Amino acid sequence: MQIKAANQEKPRMFLVKHDAKLNIPEKFIKESVEVLKDYFDENWLNQSENHPLQLLWKRNDPLAINEIYTLGNSIKAVENIDEQWVRKKVDNYKKKIEMGAVFEIIAAAALEKRENQKIILPPQKNPGCDLTIDYIDGSKINVSCKQHKKSHHYKLFEEKSENIKNKFIFIGKALGELLGVTQLFATIYSYYHPIPKDWEILEDNFPTILLYAYDNGISTNTHTFKLGNWVIIISDFSKFQMELSDSFFSYNIVIDAPFHKNEIQNFFSHLSDGCHNLEKHGVLQDENNINIIFVSIGYNYSIDECALWARKYLDDNINKPIAGIYFIKPILNRDLETRKNGIIYSTKFIKNKNFDYWNSEGTKNIRIELPVAQGFIDGDGKLVHLYENNGEFSSEPAKNQKVYFFQEGKHFLECTKNKQNYGSFGPKNRKCCVKRTDKGIEIHYLNTNLDHEFLIL
Repeated sequence: MQIKAANQEKPRMFLVKHDAKLNIPEKFIKESVEVLKDYFDENWLNQSENHPLQLLWKRNDPLAINEIYTLGNSIKAVENIDEQWVRKKVDNYKKKIEMGAVFEIIAAAALEKRENQKIILPPQKNPGCDLTIDYIDGSKINVSCKQHKKSHHYKLFEEKSENIKNKFIFIGKALGELLGVTQLFATIYSYYHPIPKDWEILEDNFPTILLYAYDNGISTNTHTFKLGNWVIIISDFSKFQMELSDSFFSYNIVIDAPFHKNEIQNFFSHLSDGCHNLEKHGVLQDENNINIIFVSIGYNYSIDECALWARKYLDDNINKPIAGIYFIKPILNRDLETRKNGIIYSTKFIKNKNFDYWNSEGTKNIRIELPVAQGFIDGDGKLVHLYENNGEFSSEPAKNQKVYFFQEGKHFLECTKNKQNYGSFGPKNRKCCVKRTDKGIEIHYLNTNLDHEFLIL
């Protein structure tokens, strides 16, 4: 636990940072760190070139440590197969020539740790296939690895949402200083994908809407406004407000909007690239050889929704040299019993008749094993909305999974002898515990990365 003075005003305030518990022994973390120093060079890791791994290296939160351990552990597993292949992938990744290279290393490690199968790493200049799974009966699966992260349209949505959030916090704090407002909850959604003009309308009118809601009794009512394509709901935290500190501004804001018309097409193009490479470079299918695409998706996409898109892609491309699409989605998880942070993996395998023909005896399957995994779940990697019910915050799957989604909150709760609330209760949501002492006010918080966004997995 680390304590430092936040400022010198009266009453004095102190930030108290609590390190989160991990389900990885310290010895194994140090081993992975040494592996990365060897392969990437410690001087390069400490540079500030905005490279994903350099950004990760500078953090010490549970998400970053889990990712660093996963990569280091994966390199150790794969270097025994072909160390030069690993070093070439690392070199290309460092130079940003091949940003998916570390995912290929992690995928190879995940598929390597199984009985009756082994991983074959292809020559460097083999654009059709990233790796091959060899089975004991002589059959093979050729694997093309892809990462489907945030699209340009998703990043633009988040950028605009960030601007709205900043206005929300600025006005909320001003209301707190002038009028004693200490909590605000805003939910904003659009009926259609917002164009630049829609965002301008929202930004220009949002301050007025917040002031109007306050003037009409924000402390006792929920106010709903229709503004062009937007619906805006402003409220307080209802019964939950009894636990909130009146010394700090607590807030929560949720913004969502339907996908851009090209979002699903961008996803299909990712699959088409993998399939096209397999087809173009002669990786054909027969009764002993099949091809699959191994796809990692970001937390901001629903794995079940992606599975529906993949099913359509396979049905529409039945004559293409592809037998299935395997999805994997890492999710930061906190075990409620041990209170330790780790990763669970949501997975989904979508196959067609080519896979069934290859596996006619039903004895073969695709199984993965990854370090620090607290478990694997089939599907279920949905977007969730935070909501309040009778003073308790919970989450539930969003009704519409085809949306861009932004959520952020910070809740300052009064500490009591029997209840100390601090931690993270979802992406970009943090609970802080306000404790009053003779020396001043302590603000307790958990050392976590609020985004829950993986940089290399």
